[in-house]
Amino acid sequence: MTSLTGLVDGDRANAWLAWGLVAFLAVATVESLLTDAALWGAFAAVVAAVAVLPAVVYRDPGRMIEWEVLALATLPVVARSYGLFTQIATYVAVAALALIAVAEIDRFSEAEMEPWFAVTFVAMTTATVAAGWAVARWLSDRYLGTGFLTSSTALMWDLVVATAVGLAAGALLEYYVRRSASSDAGPSPEVGA
Repeated sequence: MTSLTGLVDGDRANAWLAWGLVAFLAVATVESLLTDAALWGAFAAVVAAVAVLPAVVYRDPGRMIEWEVLALATLPVVARSYGLFTQIATYVAVAALALIAVAEIDRFSEAEMEPWFAVTFVAMTTATVAAGWAVARWLSDRYLGTGFLTSSTALMWDLVVATAVGLAAGALLEYYVRRSASSDAGPSPEVGA
């Protein structure tokens, strides 16, 4: 599929910005581990690893995901650092990671994805991880005596928010698909040039 290839850009400015965000994620990983936020540290490390995977595999530092997509995955790490929107940040993080994975699979593998499938994949991945996280919290409450789930109403709202975030990330992916399709078309050549 050529419509998602605009998500990955090889130009120098994009690579510098993307590598800067990867450096930020590396610092955030260390900071999270030092402040006993191992889960967020692991997330930041996974996002950084997935982001640099094409550059490592192709041995070309210019092969990086578009910096805006990587910035979207970095925002939840910043929000967590300041204690802002922690529950929503978790789902935005998952949706952004799914968005990065879709773009890299499309660009750097033989797999072809239709845009509707890519959008659905991002939304469903976010909702699925939210459901898995809810089950993990329930099991922790039941068998370890923790108090993660305060009520079934709060749990249901968590799932609704996760689904909404996944759909918003899917809509963002659709925007990027349309933008890359229009930039692939480019300006029409002038007659007689």
